[in-house]
Amino acid sequence: MKTKNPKVGVIILNWNGKEILEKCLDSLKKTDYDNMHVLVVDNASTDGSVDMVKKNYPWVEVLELDKNYGFAKGNNEGVRYFMRKYGDMKYVVLLNNDIEIIDKKWLKKIVNFAEKNKNIGIVGCKLLYPDGKIQHAGGYMQKSIVLGLHYLSHPLNKEYWFPEYVCAACMLIKSEIIKKIGLFDEIYSPAYYEDADFCYRVKRLGYRVACYLNTEIIHYEGYSSKKRKNEINVLRNRNKYIFAILNIGVISLLPILFTSIGYAFKTMFCIENYGKIKYLKFREKGYNKIVECYLVWKELLKIRKKIIISKIKRRSFQQNKSQ
Repeated sequence: MKTKNPKVGVIILNWNGKEILEKCLDSLKKTDYDNMHVLVVDNASTDGSVDMVKKNYPWVEVLELDKNYGFAKGNNEGVRYFMRKYGDMKYVVLLNNDIEIIDKKWLKKIVNFAEKNKNIGIVGCKLLYPDGKIQHAGGYMQKSIVLGLHYLSHPLNKEYWFPEYVCAACMLIKSEIIKKIGLFDEIYSPAYYEDADFCYRVKRLGYRVACYLNTEIIHYEGYSSKKRKNEINVLRNRNKYIFAILNIGVISLLPILFTSIGYAFKTMFCIENYGKIKYLKFREKGYNKIVECYLVWKELLKIRKKIIISKIKRRSFQQNKSQ
């Protein structure tokens, strides 16, 4: 039977998330959309995730990677797989494994919205905490410190709006965009800031980024990242600097650097009272911040050539586009 719905590929990235992935697929199965293909990209899990999917969800395809490539490269591998297999795929949806679908028409709504608005390249939706509070309704970049912030509210009585970026926990992308500029820049691997960066690149291409507010899903945020807490701050801050260089300009690094170092030294010492005597007390928290700054810059120096190459490629693309 021929369908009128455009072909959509849903990519779910997984790493040792068997329990939460099962919940995600159970909810996704209820989706009312007759031209949806689902792919689980597994980042070399060791918890039986792959066997569970193959046994319990025969309608789901599985792409097994040889190691944990992180969020950016893992999703990119899934997109490449879909593009090779389905040449007529019109949309790709990136979906986190810690998502729970609560509206069976969620996909139909965002696809129909994208179909009606040809100038929109990316569509996100409203993400909720399990208690129903808004977690994300689009995001914006506080450029003075290059910090990505989520809107926890949105314009009332509106079906959609145009934030600076949307979260890749649920992100619909037109395939024509991927064919023009690729997907996530893998310089952000393993994770953080790649979704905001991609939205910025898409907007430079002339498309708009929208958050469709009439679609709501639950996001159990940070399931995989909880397993590697010690790396998170260094990764976030390293990628913050990369984002600043690629999207705002090198000069934007100065206020971030001064703010980070200033905060570290401010928290390293405090004045304590011992009776009538005041003394300066060392605090480990500030010292840890100094170490964190050092590790961030060490990481940046390691990949400085990759950052320069990425910057040159983007500049060349923009020049070719304007000609």
